[in-house]
Amino acid sequence: FSSFSSFSSFSPPPPPRSPLPPPLLRLEPLPAPTPPPPPSTCSGVSEMSGSDSDDGGAFYEDDDLGEMVDISPLPSITPPAPSGGVETQLKEEEPSFLDPNEIDEEILIDDNLPEPVDSDDEEVPFEEGDDRMDIEEVEEKVEEQATCVLSGHTAEVYAISVSTSYPPIVATGSGDDTGMLWLYDPSSPETTPKVVLKGHTDTVNFVTFSVNNTLLATGGMDANVRIWSPTTGALLEELEGPIDSIETLTWHPRGLVLFAGDIEGTGWMWNLSALAKQEEGRKKAVVMNGFYGHGDAINASQFTPDGKKLVTASADLSIRIWDPVSAQALHTISSHSAFGATKWHSGSITCLAMDPLSEQSIVATGSLDGLVCLSLFDSGKLIQHFNGHTDSIESLCFLPGHRMLCSASLDGTVIVWDLTTSSQRNVLQHSGGVVRVISDPVLNHIVYTCTLGKRVSVWDARAGKLLASYTGHTDQVLDIAISATKTEKGVERILFSASDDSTSRAWNIPEAVFL
Repeated sequence: FSSFSSFSSFSPPPPPRSPLPPPLLRLEPLPAPTPPPPPSTCSGVSEMSGSDSDDGGAFYEDDDLGEMVDISPLPSITPPAPSGGVETQLKEEEPSFLDPNEIDEEILIDDNLPEPVDSDDEEVPFEEGDDRMDIEEVEEKVEEQATCVLSGHTAEVYAISVSTSYPPIVATGSGDDTGMLWLYDPSSPETTPKVVLKGHTDTVNFVTFSVNNTLLATGGMDANVRIWSPTTGALLEELEGPIDSIETLTWHPRGLVLFAGDIEGTGWMWNLSALAKQEEGRKKAVVMNGFYGHGDAINASQFTPDGKKLVTASADLSIRIWDPVSAQALHTISSHSAFGATKWHSGSITCLAMDPLSEQSIVATGSLDGLVCLSLFDSGKLIQHFNGHTDSIESLCFLPGHRMLCSASLDGTVIVWDLTTSSQRNVLQHSGGVVRVISDPVLNHIVYTCTLGKRVSVWDARAGKLLASYTGHTDQVLDIAISATKTEKGVERILFSASDDSTSRAWNIPEAVFL
């Protein structure tokens, strides 16, 4: 369009020529416009399409120029005079887009109107029969069935343990870096902590009473193991040894000997008998041994029922049987121990259990791959495997005297295995992943479970029957412990639970449940 390079001066018109194309300017429409001339023959874009802009124009994206070019329809122009030169009259004034005479109604805008809601964020109200459920609404409707609520922690309660004395002393460990001691009062609907156990600098994930209730041990992710008085809550000793997070903590069944395993795969054992005696002039805690050999975290540990051996299970896919006195590994069971059709774990070993009443030296192990394996801790031989779960096994317990084993899994089931027939006897179906299964100290065929579905339940494992299920927690239940005390009226059972909702609860289990 070089002909329009300048409008500052106007020279006499050249000889007659074809009409010029309209200029690329937005022109004010002239009154009483005449019909538009035939389409221009100027080379360029003859026809374009695009989305309408706010003012009715159209835009074309020029890929070569990388910018938006306005190609809005141009207003019509009066054709040139039939004789003489070309007379072009351009009216360059402020464009007017609205004729005040054409306004039908004036609408006032309220500045206080609410912001528009994005359709993606708009809440759709629930209708009757809708399968969707609002989480907060569900939490409000949880029926409280607990006998007592233990409130005091400010974060998740990961561990709970109960003394064998009566009334029972309850210990809890939490993500708020504290432990707590509670003296359970069955006559009160809510109990406050007797003592707050301070000193850990990270989550307290293990609490456990010694066999005679003389001492309480706590273990934390801060690599600390601390020993407390269960009656006064006084700190008796901070044990030396571990250098990383404590992953397992277990007492000797016949004395004040404590074992701890850490996330690095190292184990430590202490003799704490002097702590109970409080003898002057003696070192209170004695490091007996360090246990080295595992290549990954020690996730579970337990002394054999006679106390002569120690079994540890690790994320390195092996278990080791140790001599506690010498800290020498007597046997190592791993994938190399598998033979024939017998399988071994292919995932981290998460838990182990032993039958205290069995004459056979059987240790059961469970793992992330959902496999249960049976081994002999006397000989170090793998003898059997059970495959029935579809998710990680979190807990195991034997039914003493019944030759049965229960395995709890995140797949929402507890499978009762018959060790005589090496087959499934019953499957206890839950509404959420099962985190823990423990057996009743008196009625050995009764087990208790807790789940990610916020419930605790009572089962007859031998019959595969649900006896009772209790609600009250508003988040997943992570641990349970049972107190069973014989009285003149029978056995008084209290089931204690620890939950992600930062509380613990107590549930009185009446004898009628077992009838």
